[in-house]
Amino acid sequence: MSIERARSLKNNWQSDNSLQQAIERALDAIGFTDAYVKSSISRAKATSHQKSKQIKDNQWGMMEFDWREMRLIDSPVLQRLRYVKQLGFSYLTYPSAEHSRFSHSLGIGHVVKNFIRAIDKRALEQNPDNSIKYQSLDSIPGLSSADLVHAALLHDIGHLPFSHVTEKVLTSQPQLFSIGGKSATDILLAANLQLGKNLPLSEVLTLIILLSRRFENFYRNFVCADLPNSQVPLLTICCLIAGIPPNQKLTGVSELISGAVDADKVDYVNRDALNCGIPVGVDVARVFLRSGIILASIEQIRSLGFKSAPTTEEYLFVINSSGLDTIDEILQARTALYQRVYFHAVTRTAERIFGRALELNGGLANADRDLTNILKIWSYRDVELLERIGKSRSPVVKKLISRVTTRNLPKKAYSFSPGLGNLQTPIHEILPNTSDASIKRIKKQVKNTIIEEHLREERLWRGDGAILERDIRSEAKKIIEAISSSNDLELIDQFDTIGPDCLIAVGNAHEKQKNHNPIICQNDHLLTVRDYSNAREQQDAFELLKEIGFVLCDEQWRAVIFFAARVVLARMENKIGNIDLEFKIGPEKTIVDTVRQYTRFLPDYTTSILRSGVSGTRIRQVHSALASVGYFDDKCWAAEPFDDSSEAAIQIARRLEKFNGVRGWSVTPKSVAAYLSQFPIDLRDAMADSLLAITVFDADAIVAGIQPILEGLETGADVVAFSATSGYQVHAMLKRELRGQGDLRFPADIAAALAHESDDPIVFVDDNSASGVQARAQLLNLLGVDRADWPIECQDEHDLLSPLSQEQVSLLKTRDVHLIVCAGSPAANKAIKAEMKKNDFDSFKGLRYSIRIDRAFQWKSKLKNYLSEVGQSVIASTLYQRNFSELTPSQKAKCRERALGYGNVGALVATNSSVPTSTVSALWCPGVHRGEPWVPLLLRSSKLSNLVIS
Repeated sequence: MSIERARSLKNNWQSDNSLQQAIERALDAIGFTDAYVKSSISRAKATSHQKSKQIKDNQWGMMEFDWREMRLIDSPVLQRLRYVKQLGFSYLTYPSAEHSRFSHSLGIGHVVKNFIRAIDKRALEQNPDNSIKYQSLDSIPGLSSADLVHAALLHDIGHLPFSHVTEKVLTSQPQLFSIGGKSATDILLAANLQLGKNLPLSEVLTLIILLSRRFENFYRNFVCADLPNSQVPLLTICCLIAGIPPNQKLTGVSELISGAVDADKVDYVNRDALNCGIPVGVDVARVFLRSGIILASIEQIRSLGFKSAPTTEEYLFVINSSGLDTIDEILQARTALYQRVYFHAVTRTAERIFGRALELNGGLANADRDLTNILKIWSYRDVELLERIGKSRSPVVKKLISRVTTRNLPKKAYSFSPGLGNLQTPIHEILPNTSDASIKRIKKQVKNTIIEEHLREERLWRGDGAILERDIRSEAKKIIEAISSSNDLELIDQFDTIGPDCLIAVGNAHEKQKNHNPIICQNDHLLTVRDYSNAREQQDAFELLKEIGFVLCDEQWRAVIFFAARVVLARMENKIGNIDLEFKIGPEKTIVDTVRQYTRFLPDYTTSILRSGVSGTRIRQVHSALASVGYFDDKCWAAEPFDDSSEAAIQIARRLEKFNGVRGWSVTPKSVAAYLSQFPIDLRDAMADSLLAITVFDADAIVAGIQPILEGLETGADVVAFSATSGYQVHAMLKRELRGQGDLRFPADIAAALAHESDDPIVFVDDNSASGVQARAQLLNLLGVDRADWPIECQDEHDLLSPLSQEQVSLLKTRDVHLIVCAGSPAANKAIKAEMKKNDFDSFKGLRYSIRIDRAFQWKSKLKNYLSEVGQSVIASTLYQRNFSELTPSQKAKCRERALGYGNVGALVATNSSVPTSTVSALWCPGVHRGEPWVPLLLRSSKLSNLVIS
């Protein structure tokens, strides 16, 4: 039973003299002295004065409390809450948000009283024929109305000055703080193990105060002076506050204090909105409408799905289905408050600065020990705590607190959120057939991983924030050094090498939801809210989308810190792993390919500027200075991306708009911009100009190139597609144009051609063969040669035609075989013929073509060098799955031979479905360059598995 657990916890704490002495010192500090308690008890014995009192409230109007409740309200443990702001530092944003936890505590007491009246009224309306058994509170054994009201009034007494923000510091860095000589971790762990609950620090402190010897004496002999000891409900109250059932049957009663629609939430949602001037719509009257407590049978409990094997009937708090709208209203109002008040950037900035000050003090060798004693901190009023920290021996701590008290807060320099960024690889444009589910999965794994593991607010409060701030400062110094070597004298004069005076990282805000599932009564049936509504899921999703974090600094440093934060955040936990892409092939058919993903959090450049509020002019000035000295050359992704609305991007996309590669690979202005953004800034325009000169063999050009060669054959021929992609397209076009001309036949495939008894040659057709790599792989595969015996450069070719049977191979070797393409090269012909001779395929007569494509494009020197560097890197990662620097000398040599296309031809040629290997490798080969993903503008069909999405 939970009562027994609470009793055991009380006995453990009360027997710990060191803890009790620490509690008593803290209680002395707020005026709840031993003398005060003795005087109160004496007065109780000397008078029979037991009078209720009415208190006027701006939220609920007139609230009435009986004499026991007033004795609690007038005690220093509750009066202390007058000096603890309900919303911490929100008053810096909303000046009227000055209301205290005291007014909230009275409010929740009043709300509980309204719930009690509704519960008792509902019990009087009991229908004897109904299977739902409503109960009045007085009829529930082991519980009274007073227990609930006292729990409501006392539930917040453990809150520290500035409430949740102070609690965040103490629990995030528990090694720096103690309670009664023990570490905060030890106290929290012991309490939660004893109670079987994971309680926050404020609730554990509430229990520590309530279960102390002094408070127990006060409560037994003053508040409950007329009750025998056995009837004093202190342990029951502690259970209700902790959200645990006082006994096995009372599992649902604590929902009145802490649940989905509890008194706490009903009061603070309305009170906070009122005092901040936020208009939210909660129909307060309906909150209490026909709610009740029922005695649920074992069968009813089982039907709700809360327990698989309940052992006894239980009392549960239920809401009538007519009040379901109110649940939605409360959740929506709460969400609005989180986004507009609790998660407001100014509030969170002040919280973070205050927290850093308290944290830094705790880590000092000569720290103010009163500020590492949690119970001592608890005894301070808000203003007293600020004053005490402001007297720190550390100038840094003093300066931080001064920023809060004078509202001299740093400004946003960079923003980060799951909703701010897009994938650098515009996968939905490049591969338009990719399923939406695949894209969502990639976005989550690539972006949200960093948010979840590194940038959540709770992670930064646990010490990661100090590390992040240090790293950003370090990168800022590199930026200042880069600016100092630029020609921008105006900028040079504005910065010093020390860096910003104040730099703060505020984590991605996220509210952990408690797993509440209220019970709804509809007629005589019990349902849960999840059975009835998806309100919780909708609110959770909304809150997730609105999350955002910041890096802040003083005004003059914002543009520098924008880039420093962008670089540091993007370098967090970069990993390459596999991920499946699902492609839609038809209305119902899909295919899955495995590619690779690169985990990097890089918010959209323009959106980050807008959300951070940094001057665009200032950003451009700093960007220009950094670009002029090559700061971005090894981190092109951090720079302003190439403009996808530029004339160059649009023209290049238009030139390649008919490209339809593997899995529908397409070229759009966005993909052009993404490709060019991978280049150093000073090479982007040169590469764009080069791409405007690309030679594209479209369908007409291919047919025009192959047709004269076919027509020049001295005999008839069986014309067959040479590849499953471009070959079939060429075959179909030729069949349409040349069918019926001469003795040309167009069988469906090579097997059909061999089945035709003829001495005519077999002619394979395709669009191009620049190096002969794919052609050799295709022929070797048809001949059934083991892949291990292929030339190494051919072994990674895929999507090949199926091998022929031995009988078919024999037939093939009896007929002359030609390979005719639109564009080819002498080198390709030589390589193919040599490989076929080696494999006894003497009937292969060679490669024929109309356009020679082994002549290099005239690349500018610096651009050519960069393309060569990228080329050898991506070839290394595709051939050997290693970085170029890790290869053997012979492997490096092979990569260098293909850096500018196979044979280093350096061509700039493409077809509508593929790219010749003589074209510069950086244009068609994916891989990794300098540890970064390289996504080509075009893609050879065999290279999809090497694609790295970032």
